[in-house]
Amino acid sequence: MLAIIGGEGFYHCYMSGDVKNLDCPRCRKRCAEDVVADLTNTVFHAIRKVKADAELLAWPYSAHRWSKDPFQESLIEKLDPEIRIVAEIDKDHMYQKNGYIKKIWDYSIDFLGPSDRYLSISKTSKKRGMKLVCKTETSVSIELFGVPYIPCLQRWGKRMEIIKSQQPESIIYAYDIAGFTRSKTEELAYRLSWEPCSTPYKEIKKIAERDFGRVSGYSVIKAWNLFSKAMSHYPVLTFSYYTGPSFIGAGQPLMLVEKNMPEKLFGRLFYLAEADESGGGEKAIAKRPLYYSDVEMSKEEINDMDKVVNLWEKGVNILRLEYPEVIKPYKEEFKKELNLAIYILTVLRATANTNHFFSLRKKYFNLLKNPAKNSRREILKILKKMESIIERDLKNAKDAMKIVASDPRFDLSVRLDIDFPPTIEIIKAKIKYQKTEVKKQFLLAKASLMDTEQKQMDSQT
Repeated sequence: MLAIIGGEGFYHCYMSGDVKNLDCPRCRKRCAEDVVADLTNTVFHAIRKVKADAELLAWPYSAHRWSKDPFQESLIEKLDPEIRIVAEIDKDHMYQKNGYIKKIWDYSIDFLGPSDRYLSISKTSKKRGMKLVCKTETSVSIELFGVPYIPCLQRWGKRMEIIKSQQPESIIYAYDIAGFTRSKTEELAYRLSWEPCSTPYKEIKKIAERDFGRVSGYSVIKAWNLFSKAMSHYPVLTFSYYTGPSFIGAGQPLMLVEKNMPEKLFGRLFYLAEADESGGGEKAIAKRPLYYSDVEMSKEEINDMDKVVNLWEKGVNILRLEYPEVIKPYKEEFKKELNLAIYILTVLRATANTNHFFSLRKKYFNLLKNPAKNSRREILKILKKMESIIERDLKNAKDAMKIVASDPRFDLSVRLDIDFPPTIEIIKAKIKYQKTEVKKQFLLAKASLMDTEQKQMDSQT
């Protein structure tokens, strides 16, 4: 039996939204660790009565909502020592990057682990003689989880080596994020899960040669290596689940003002139902924006995202050049891998465009606070830069539409964890919005500048 005893699935009072003001007369007088440990132990003892060799895997995912310590040491110390503890190899870590710190608050394939939290839970569980189970994703990370899998196989292979070095009792793979889709990354994880164990390099080579042939397989491995290097520069996980360019890709709009937004850019997020269960589920059934209305990124983070795009482009170019040379038995499978790489490239470009656009928009609005005559030229310059990004972004959206129209793997509407319009409709709505509403916004912005300048000239005469 597997139970998330932190903030999902395992319904205890401290899973409610307001943990500081519980309405339960019994639990509100007790500390969270006592409440959760008692319930977990009771369930464990009950299943052991029915089946003497039954196992309970207790997973303190999202326990930060109520835990008095960041790594749940006091909770683990209260659990029956025969319960197995689940810990994510990467989650809850402050990752020092080039000029900034990336908060690894959920699954990552940039940071490979082990996280400070994993090491702490491992130490605490060993002290109590408890078996530790390692949790990892095998196809996607929160950096990029609106796709079937992220084809950075060298990074996935390295992740498995790191997990092996930690010597957990067992491993749990994908848990309802996006997995078990017959991906090459999942197969790689499977191949590296058993003793005697081969090396990531050897297993990646076997997969590539089997699916693409010996010669073309070599080109795919080179592309995967560039994709792996690209993901090592990814600056943020995401700002919120299921939204923004890292999820809806080229459907992310760029606008001066969040106004008259298309209906197709709204959807429902079913994961919110669990947190809102006692409140009737209104959060899950309410339509909400699928896009970011703003993004705050440092210069270093923006530069790193540009590196992601550049490295991914190089990998895509290798695949494009190789495609005409692929022999017939491998052509179809190669085309699928190429489509995936190209689609992810459009997602990455949309993310980079969003970063640059909103950074410039912030400068624009700051300058507007004091639109002196000598700053008008600078304001116009920024507006033109933003318009240039929009043009580039529109081209990227059209490129994305071609792939989405030919490959159903990228249709977000078929997912069961969300209620979104088809991906192609999201992108079409964004294109129309930027060609009409956003174009008007820029015309009005320029006209307003001219009007301000004229008023200043009139006041001087």
